Amino acid sequence: MNRQQDQQLSARISRNLDSNQLSKPVDAPPRNGACLGYDVSMWFPYFEKEEATRETYKRSQENSARAKRICFSCHAQMECLAYGLQNELWGIWGGYTERERKSLRRRFGIKLVKRDSIINISGMNLKYE
Repeated sequence: MNRQQDQQLSARISRNLDSNQLSKPVDAPPRNGACLGYDVSMWFPYFEKEEATRETYKRSQENSARAKRICFSCHAQMECLAYGLQNELWGIWGGYTERERKSLRRRFGIKLVKRDSIINISGMNLKYE
């Protein structure tokens, strides 16, 4: 799937989002998603701009695109997206990046719950504030 196809798929899904479903409180990500068994770093593409090379940037973009394709094929996508909209600043949740979720929060009037927490994803402790 190329970038244009990825954007078209994202736009089609965005048009069909249900604000009621996305606004229902979700305290934990789904545990039975299509992402199970994959390396969690695919959903958290990260690199330092000072250290970034074309290769690391390209790899980050490829990982993001792959993660989004997995999300868009998942039966738990909407639940995961709702969780991400309500609880997560970072990463790809339900096929949407940080920037895309920020836009959806504004569009649907969804508040990000700011809280200190530690989540454990595949044995990797992540702390955010």
